[in-house]
Amino acid sequence: YIYIYWCTLTPYIKYLYFSEMKCPGLNFTHATFVQQGNTYGDVVKFICDEGYNYNNEIKGVLTCEANSQWSGDTKGCQRV
Repeated sequence: YIYIYWCTLTPYIKYLYFSEMKCPGLNFTHATFVQQGNTYGDVVKFICDEGYNYNNEIKGVLTCEANSQWSGDTKGCQRV
């Protein structure tokens, strides 16, 4: 959630506050996580096990967005 305080006496935003926003946990099988997290702005990096891929790649990167959703496909690594 984003909270904005608008001061009507001056035409600018006094402050912008991002509350703790979290994305759902990722439970990928057949992957090794290199970087983890699930709070807004966190980047998750992973490498698929041999014989598996993520969107035709052996590695993947997802970012936790402001809407509490991941930036890409969360199906994980699939058998080739």
